[in-house]
Amino acid sequence: MSELEIQEMVRVAHLYYEEMLTQESIAKRLNLTRWKVGRMLREARELGIVKIEITHAGGRLAELESQLVQRFGLSSAVVVANHGATEASLLDSVGRQSAQHLANINPQPATLGVGWGRTMNSVAQHARANWAENIMVVQMNGALTRGSSEGAQNEAAQILASKAGGRHALLPVPAIVDLETVREGLERDSTVSHILNLARSAPAALFSMGAITENSVLVESGYLKKEDVRRLKSLGAVGDVLGRFISAEGKTIDTHLDQRTLGLTIDDLKEKEIRIGITHGKSKLGVTMAALKSKLLTTLITDEETASYVVSTHD
Repeated sequence: MSELEIQEMVRVAHLYYEEMLTQESIAKRLNLTRWKVGRMLREARELGIVKIEITHAGGRLAELESQLVQRFGLSSAVVVANHGATEASLLDSVGRQSAQHLANINPQPATLGVGWGRTMNSVAQHARANWAENIMVVQMNGALTRGSSEGAQNEAAQILASKAGGRHALLPVPAIVDLETVREGLERDSTVSHILNLARSAPAALFSMGAITENSVLVESGYLKKEDVRRLKSLGAVGDVLGRFISAEGKTIDTHLDQRTLGLTIDDLKEKEIRIGITHGKSKLGVTMAALKSKLLTTLITDEETASYVVSTHD
């Protein structure tokens, strides 16, 4: 096929898909037969000049979702179209789709384990009334804050349970303590032990994945200092799940820090039948890939750019 023919094909495709002209109108404008216009549009798709992507109502991208499921062995995936979204609008979109996915799980689990943070709060805010029946929502990791975001960490579990008319159980301990012996002592407390066992027994978990940045929620909450973040990066950490920092292979990166962290472990999460991970943004590409490669997730809810990245870089 000559360069001139390709240029004409591109022009026909532009008029049809971009300017929304009918094939008959294009034929008249370019002095072609309607049959030839149809053939050129078909060849444009076959040659990859035109790529058609099916998009769900609400901004979901079906093709990327299918690729994620097939390449990483997921049960399901939800991909939100970016469309030049800001960080705030993207968080809102991911939160809305996560809440909808949660409500559509069938059968609904009797107990749901949840994490905390900005993304989880967005999910809770978007959850519709009566999204589940008789559900127990239990917090999976410590959240009592040392920093400026007082009270925000418990909102997700409380709101999700309230909107479902269910019950919630909070884990009344810090996310990270100074000494391993302090963690051990807290976990022996009967109340803490009961909630941890309840979280471990939950068949489903909903959690976000954290970026390893100096403005992360763990830094803003006072659990980590900026120098801690730099040290973790130097060790190979790509992000955190429930406050557990992991490597590119999905393994815990800092044993000492991990032993001072309260809540379910990565191994505890992997025992669950349903593991819904939520992530978005360039800063979370590494932790998203790590979670997928290590089979930590059964469902991924993410944005278009993140999904495209992990699909294109997967071996």
